[in-house]
Amino acid sequence: MNAAGTARRPSGPARGAALQEKAHAIPVGDSPVLGNKQVRVNLVVFSDLQCPFCARSHALLKEVVEDPALKKRVNVVYKYFPLSFHEDAKPAALFAMAVRELGGDDAFWSFVDRVYQQQRDMESAALKDVANAIGVDGERAAALAYAKESTYTAVLDADQKLASSIGVRGTPTFFVGGWQLGDRSVDSVKALLKKKNLP
Repeated sequence: MNAAGTARRPSGPARGAALQEKAHAIPVGDSPVLGNKQVRVNLVVFSDLQCPFCARSHALLKEVVEDPALKKRVNVVYKYFPLSFHEDAKPAALFAMAVRELGGDDAFWSFVDRVYQQQRDMESAALKDVANAIGVDGERAAALAYAKESTYTAVLDADQKLASSIGVRGTPTFFVGGWQLGDRSVDSVKALLKKKNLP
Protein backbone atom coordinates (compact mmCIF):
# COMPACT_ATOMS: atom_id res chain seq x y z
CA MET A 1 0.00 0.00 0.00
CA ASN A 2 1.32 3.44 -0.80
CA ALA A 3 1.89 6.34 1.57
CA ALA A 4 -1.66 7.54 1.14
CA GLY A 5 -2.96 4.25 2.52
CA THR A 6 -3.49 3.18 6.07
CA ALA A 7 -1.12 0.25 6.37
CA ARG A 8 1.96 0.87 8.49
CA ARG A 9 5.30 0.02 6.94
CA PRO A 10 8.46 -0.41 8.92
CA SER A 11 10.79 2.56 9.00
CA GLY A 12 14.44 1.77 9.37
CA PRO A 13 16.98 -0.59 7.89
CA ALA A 14 15.34 -2.92 5.40
CA ARG A 15 16.31 -6.55 5.42
CA GLY A 16 16.03 -9.31 2.85
CA ALA A 17 18.96 -8.54 0.58
CA ALA A 18 20.29 -12.05 1.14
CA LEU A 19 17.11 -13.51 -0.37
CA GLN A 20 17.50 -11.76 -3.72
CA GLU A 21 18.29 -14.13 -6.58
CA LYS A 22 18.72 -11.71 -9.48
CA ALA A 23 19.27 -8.02 -10.03
CA HIS A 24 16.18 -5.85 -10.27
CA ALA A 25 15.69 -3.62 -13.29
CA ILE A 26 15.25 -0.18 -11.71
CA PRO A 27 14.76 2.55 -14.30
CA VAL A 28 16.28 5.94 -13.57
CA GLY A 29 13.56 7.75 -15.49
CA ASP A 30 13.48 11.44 -14.57
CA SER A 31 14.62 10.88 -10.99
CA PRO A 32 17.17 13.19 -9.36
CA VAL A 33 20.76 12.03 -9.92
CA LEU A 34 23.82 12.80 -7.82
CA GLY A 35 27.20 12.31 -9.45
CA ASN A 36 28.20 11.35 -12.98
CA LYS A 37 25.12 10.64 -15.09
CA GLN A 38 27.20 8.70 -17.63
CA VAL A 39 28.22 5.84 -15.35
CA ARG A 40 26.75 2.38 -15.80
CA VAL A 41 25.94 1.55 -12.19
CA ASN A 42 23.27 3.33 -10.17
CA LEU A 43 22.95 3.34 -6.42
CA VAL A 44 19.20 3.79 -6.09
CA VAL A 45 17.84 4.93 -2.74
CA PHE A 46 14.18 4.77 -1.78
CA SER A 47 13.85 7.45 0.86
CA ASP A 48 11.51 9.45 3.08
CA LEU A 49 12.42 13.01 4.05
CA GLN A 50 10.93 12.59 7.53
CA CYS A 51 12.59 9.24 8.25
CA PRO A 52 15.35 9.51 10.88
CA PHE A 53 17.10 6.43 9.49
CA CYS A 54 17.22 8.12 6.07
CA ALA A 55 18.78 11.20 7.64
CA ARG A 56 21.44 9.09 9.37
CA SER A 57 22.41 7.19 6.23
CA HIS A 58 22.21 10.17 3.85
CA ALA A 59 25.92 10.95 4.16
CA LEU A 60 26.70 7.64 2.44
CA LEU A 61 25.36 9.00 -0.85
CA LYS A 62 27.92 11.79 -1.03
CA GLU A 63 30.66 9.47 0.19
CA VAL A 64 29.95 7.15 -2.75
CA VAL A 65 30.07 9.83 -5.44
CA GLU A 66 33.17 11.43 -3.92
CA ASP A 67 35.12 8.22 -3.32
CA PRO A 68 38.08 8.04 -5.75
CA ALA A 69 37.37 4.39 -6.60
CA LEU A 70 33.62 4.82 -7.05
CA LYS A 71 32.91 8.25 -8.50
CA LYS A 72 33.65 7.11 -12.07
CA ARG A 73 31.61 3.92 -11.62
CA VAL A 74 28.55 4.71 -9.51
CA ASN A 75 26.05 7.54 -9.20
CA VAL A 76 23.07 7.99 -6.88
CA VAL A 77 19.42 8.00 -7.95
CA TYR A 78 16.73 9.24 -5.57
CA LYS A 79 13.30 7.60 -5.45
CA TYR A 80 10.47 8.91 -3.29
CA PHE A 81 9.02 6.59 -0.66
CA PRO A 82 7.17 8.74 1.91
CA LEU A 83 5.73 6.53 4.61
CA SER A 84 2.04 6.86 5.42
CA PHE A 85 2.64 7.48 9.13
CA HIS A 86 5.05 10.38 8.47
CA GLU A 87 2.58 13.21 7.94
CA ASP A 88 5.18 15.70 6.73
CA ALA A 89 6.93 13.32 4.34
CA LYS A 90 4.65 13.68 1.32
CA PRO A 91 4.36 17.50 1.49
CA ALA A 92 8.15 17.71 1.82
CA ALA A 93 8.58 15.41 -1.18
CA LEU A 94 6.26 17.57 -3.28
CA PHE A 95 8.17 20.66 -2.18
CA ALA A 96 11.45 18.96 -3.10
CA MET A 97 10.11 18.30 -6.60
CA ALA A 98 9.21 21.96 -6.96
CA VAL A 99 12.67 22.99 -5.78
CA ARG A 100 14.19 20.68 -8.35
CA GLU A 101 11.99 22.05 -11.12
CA LEU A 102 13.08 25.58 -10.26
CA GLY A 103 16.73 24.92 -9.49
CA GLY A 104 17.73 21.58 -10.99
CA ASP A 105 19.35 18.53 -9.43
CA ASP A 106 21.97 20.52 -7.51
CA ALA A 107 19.24 22.51 -5.77
CA PHE A 108 17.31 19.33 -5.06
CA TRP A 109 20.25 17.66 -3.32
CA SER A 110 21.05 20.81 -1.35
CA PHE A 111 17.43 20.99 -0.25
CA VAL A 112 17.40 17.33 0.83
CA ASP A 113 20.66 17.81 2.74
CA ARG A 114 19.20 20.65 4.77
CA VAL A 115 15.81 19.05 5.36
CA TYR A 116 17.53 16.01 6.85
CA GLN A 117 19.46 18.33 9.16
CA GLN A 118 16.27 19.90 10.53
CA GLN A 119 13.70 17.13 10.49
CA ARG A 120 12.05 18.42 13.66
CA ASP A 121 10.71 21.38 11.70
CA MET A 122 9.20 20.45 8.35
CA GLU A 123 6.30 22.90 8.27
CA SER A 124 5.72 24.82 5.05
CA ALA A 125 7.40 27.96 6.38
CA ALA A 126 10.50 25.98 7.31
CA LEU A 127 10.67 24.39 3.86
CA LYS A 128 10.40 27.84 2.27
CA ASP A 129 13.28 29.00 4.44
CA VAL A 130 15.38 26.03 3.35
CA ALA A 131 14.64 26.76 -0.30
CA ASN A 132 15.56 30.42 0.15
CA ALA A 133 18.80 29.43 1.88
CA ILE A 134 19.91 27.40 -1.14
CA GLY A 135 19.01 30.10 -3.65
CA VAL A 136 15.53 28.95 -4.73
CA ASP A 137 12.55 31.23 -4.15
CA GLY A 138 10.63 29.52 -1.36
CA GLU A 139 7.32 31.20 -2.17
CA ARG A 140 7.59 30.17 -5.81
CA ALA A 141 8.45 26.62 -4.79
CA ALA A 142 5.45 26.44 -2.46
CA ALA A 143 3.14 27.80 -5.16
CA LEU A 144 4.52 25.34 -7.69
CA ALA A 145 4.13 22.39 -5.31
CA TYR A 146 0.50 23.40 -4.81
CA ALA A 147 -0.21 24.00 -8.51
CA LYS A 148 1.37 20.73 -9.62
CA GLU A 149 0.29 18.55 -6.70
CA SER A 150 -1.45 16.00 -8.91
CA THR A 151 1.50 15.79 -11.30
CA TYR A 152 4.01 15.40 -8.49
CA THR A 153 1.81 12.91 -6.66
CA ALA A 154 1.80 10.77 -9.79
CA VAL A 155 5.61 10.67 -9.56
CA LEU A 156 5.38 9.57 -5.92
CA ASP A 157 2.86 6.90 -6.82
CA ALA A 158 5.07 5.60 -9.64
CA ASP A 159 8.10 5.40 -7.35
CA GLN A 160 6.09 3.60 -4.70
CA LYS A 161 4.64 1.17 -7.21
CA LEU A 162 8.17 0.43 -8.40
CA ALA A 163 9.33 0.00 -4.80
CA SER A 164 6.55 -2.42 -4.02
CA SER A 165 7.32 -4.45 -7.15
CA ILE A 166 10.87 -5.11 -5.98
CA GLY A 167 10.07 -5.77 -2.35
CA VAL A 168 10.93 -2.46 -0.69
CA ARG A 169 9.29 -2.45 2.74
CA GLY A 170 10.99 0.34 4.66
CA THR A 171 13.23 3.34 4.37
CA PRO A 172 15.91 3.82 3.44
CA THR A 173 16.42 0.94 1.03
CA PHE A 174 19.46 0.93 -1.26
CA PHE A 175 20.12 -0.97 -4.46
CA VAL A 176 23.46 -1.04 -6.28
CA GLY A 177 23.22 -2.20 -9.86
CA GLY A 178 19.83 -3.65 -8.99
CA TRP A 179 21.14 -5.59 -5.98
CA GLN A 180 19.92 -4.64 -2.52
CA LEU A 181 22.67 -3.30 -0.31
CA GLY A 182 22.66 -4.74 3.19
CA ASP A 183 25.35 -2.96 5.18
CA ARG A 184 25.46 0.73 4.37
CA SER A 185 29.03 1.80 3.83
CA VAL A 186 31.38 2.66 1.00
CA ASP A 187 33.23 -0.61 1.60
CA SER A 188 29.96 -2.54 1.27
CA VAL A 189 29.25 -0.83 -2.05
CA LYS A 190 32.70 -1.81 -3.29
CA ALA A 191 32.26 -5.37 -2.05
CA LEU A 192 28.90 -5.71 -3.80
CA LEU A 193 30.34 -4.36 -7.06
CA LYS A 194 33.08 -6.97 -6.85
CA LYS A 195 30.82 -9.83 -5.76
CA LYS A 196 28.33 -9.22 -8.57
CA ASN A 197 31.05 -8.38 -11.13
CA LEU A 198 29.48 -5.01 -11.88
CA PRO A 199 31.35 -2.60 -14.20
